[in-house]
Amino acid sequence: MSVQGWKWWQWLIVSLVVGGIVGLVLTTRDIDDPSLPSLSVGNFLNKLRLRTDKGEPVVTKIRVSPVTADNEGKPTQVVTFWEKLKNKETGSWDPVRQYRVYTTIPVFPKAPRANYGISDYLADQKKDFPALDTGFNWWQVPRNAWLMSMGGSVLLIGVVWPQVIRMLVKMGLGNPEVPQEAGYDLSKVQQRPTERPAAPVATEEDAAELAAFNAQLESKVGGMKIVDEKRDETEERRQEQAVIRKLSDAPLERQDADKKPDEEKTFGGEYYPVARPGTRDA
Repeated sequence: MSVQGWKWWQWLIVSLVVGGIVGLVLTTRDIDDPSLPSLSVGNFLNKLRLRTDKGEPVVTKIRVSPVTADNEGKPTQVVTFWEKLKNKETGSWDPVRQYRVYTTIPVFPKAPRANYGISDYLADQKKDFPALDTGFNWWQVPRNAWLMSMGGSVLLIGVVWPQVIRMLVKMGLGNPEVPQEAGYDLSKVQQRPTERPAAPVATEEDAAELAAFNAQLESKVGGMKIVDEKRDETEERRQEQAVIRKLSDAPLERQDADKKPDEEKTFGGEYYPVARPGTRDA
């Protein structure tokens, strides 16, 4: 069965399977990227205070990951950011280098409260300096990752992709859909009354022609039958005469006249009787 002939529920099953695989990958992978150079929390806080010639922060694109647990079970958060450097040729400040910062909760030993993390600190700094570019990686939250993977898969594979395939087939870019099952939906077939041709009406001329044809046919068949009967009688007579002729010409068999009388024989012998022809005892 070709893909273009799949039903909607088959596409739905495929979309759920693909969405589950993508969601499992998103929720099990490590949020921290060890390939990036790391900085300590103190160096990161020092870079937050730096400004460009125009008074803009040197640190930009700050992204905070969801709270996770380290090997010891302590809550942690990973922060990534880009550092701007001045281009000597153009004089502009462009984001050039990316770093990551591994922080714990609380972020400071003397934090205002026990669950005071780096995201809380950045929120306070943004109040004083709104130009600070901060954000939260919401798609890394397990619940959001599952919703995004499952919903996106159902939308793209279960809804959009079948419509695209049907559109391509209608445009002539694929083979037309052929029903693979032997059953047909007879409810969609329109029943139309069949018109039978009217029976021909015989006229008087047709009846006269038919009667003349039948009479001619009977005359021919009757003549053929008479000739056959005459031929049969003549043949029987010839056979009877031939048999009579054979019987009259055949000689009569006289068995009694042609049969010779039995020869008289005498029997004699000491132990066993022996026939002796031509002798008779007196």
